[in-house]
Amino acid sequence: MPKVAVTKAGAAWGEQVPSRDQQHDMKRRAILRASAALFSEQGFRETSLNDIASALNVTKPTLYYYVKNKDDILFQCLHTALEDLELRISLLDQAGTSGLEKLEQFVEAFITLFDDELGRCVARPGLDPLSDAYREKIQPFYGRVDARLRDIISHGIEDGSIRPCDAKIAAFTLFGAMNWIIKWFDPAQGYSAADIAAQMNELFINGLRGDSK
Repeated sequence: MPKVAVTKAGAAWGEQVPSRDQQHDMKRRAILRASAALFSEQGFRETSLNDIASALNVTKPTLYYYVKNKDDILFQCLHTALEDLELRISLLDQAGTSGLEKLEQFVEAFITLFDDELGRCVARPGLDPLSDAYREKIQPFYGRVDARLRDIISHGIEDGSIRPCDAKIAAFTLFGAMNWIIKWFDPAQGYSAADIAAQMNELFINGLRGDSK
């Protein structure tokens, strides 16, 4: 039988056996997803660590190997989701499109975030339940996303693809409408987040379309 050359422990298994760090991260993410689902279903304050442990079929002390407390769980949910959203938004800069087209892509990126349990936490419960220390850490993400939408609207006004308007008020209006989706969004009704994004974009884009487009 030919011998398998092994240069380090576990190398012969390739990627089939996760490392200890990978296993830790997988379990941490499982905690975040279970927690996010509970936060959406029954509310952040109404969800206890015991509820989360029960949903995962583990003991409450086990959770403390991966998270510090309930605030830490929500912070990690928001941090993960907002990092993903920022990555999606950054890709908009690579396309030489009009402000109106970028706005349409931004709306799609934001709304389809709600397809994921962690993404839904961005709108509900959001950052309000967090302690001041955690809120200060996560607030800059919200600020950057808000600023990016205003920049896109302003760019569209300059290139004529978006009609003249107050970019700040327009951004507030769009975020208000998009964040409210989580209050009524139910995939069981037959609409996906992508379906909703397409229909809301039709309303938004037609309302903001400039003379040049």
